[in-house]
Amino acid sequence: MKELLTYLAEVIACSAALLAAYALLLERRVRFGWCRRYLTALLPLAALIPLLRIPVWPGKVIEVAPTVALPEAEWTAEVVEEAAPAVTPEAICLAVYLIGVGLVAGVMLWQVVRIRRLRRGAAITRTERFTLVRTPQRIASFSFFRSVYVWEGTPGEEMQAVLMHEASHIAHRHTAERLLMETFKALQWWNPVAWIAARRLTEVQEFEADRDVLTQGFDRERYMHTIFRQLFGYSPDIANGLRDSLTKKRFQMMTTNHTSRHALLRVAGTVPVLAGLLCAFSF
Repeated sequence: MKELLTYLAEVIACSAALLAAYALLLERRVRFGWCRRYLTALLPLAALIPLLRIPVWPGKVIEVAPTVALPEAEWTAEVVEEAAPAVTPEAICLAVYLIGVGLVAGVMLWQVVRIRRLRRGAAITRTERFTLVRTPQRIASFSFFRSVYVWEGTPGEEMQAVLMHEASHIAHRHTAERLLMETFKALQWWNPVAWIAARRLTEVQEFEADRDVLTQGFDRERYMHTIFRQLFGYSPDIANGLRDSLTKKRFQMMTTNHTSRHALLRVAGTVPVLAGLLCAFSF
């Protein structure tokens, strides 16, 4: 039991250190693709590092003095077998862990079911780049894998920006990254850093899609107006869509330049952090 608690504490410490390195070195300073890959690898690395046992120094050989064998004495004793407890602390911890995993994974699966239900009664148009699903239900536009879901009442002047935004999510395979992160979050639901890392990944994906839209020459003011118009309606967390909680940060990213001239050095700066965690928990 003590070893399990130690491992959980080490996982939280590793993930917190890796997330702090991301916030100090990478966030809004290097390419969005590097940020996405780093965040996706953060949770599995935090879980793996405390499990590694890397030998660095040779062990000491301790010689034990020979023991003197004593003559065996004949004796008898009554052996009383103690009944094993019906419920052990380990069993309780395992049950709580599996319940947490089931709840988080169940929410994710329910969102997938709701997304599939949006196809009922919807007008579906297939193109080379994606499948457009026009649903009668009032939703905030989002993409899920290679499908773009929009409300059928979306004005035509906003449709271009919406499709450009969601096409960027599809091109970068953001849905696969999101599902991978949600799986890691379900396995580490007890780790608060896992929930923070998942939100950071969502932010990076939205920033990247916004950048692609503006890079293609779409008017910034018009695009911001479209985002405001798209905030109302159902938008699942596991999908890639426009969300109210990110609006302020996204507008700040559109109006300021956060690129760094030393991006490669910043990425390389995460290597000492990883080496330090290996020294602390694995060597």
